[in-house]
Amino acid sequence: MDPVTLEYQGSFVWTVSNGDQLFGNFQGQFVPTAEAGIFVNKEAFQITDGTGRLNAATGGGMGNPFQPNFYIPFAGTIRSPGSNKR
Repeated sequence: MDPVTLEYQGSFVWTVSNGDQLFGNFQGQFVPTAEAGIFVNKEAFQITDGTGRLNAATGGGMGNPFQPNFYIPFAGTIRSPGSNKR
């Protein structure tokens, strides 16, 4: 995280119940609110690939956290050509 701009970036691996995985990147920024010491986390993510039924998955979306528990629901779209495997 950049301590001046409060911007951050990274990568992730999400594993689903059958063991297949999604790979991707994320970036965001903590933005100050009008209330001292309270920040909003603006985050975007991109899915770049996957394994198994998620092979060749693409997509992305936004994370929008709720205060005070830092719970982040994600909204986006995933396309997975591998999902046709049976």
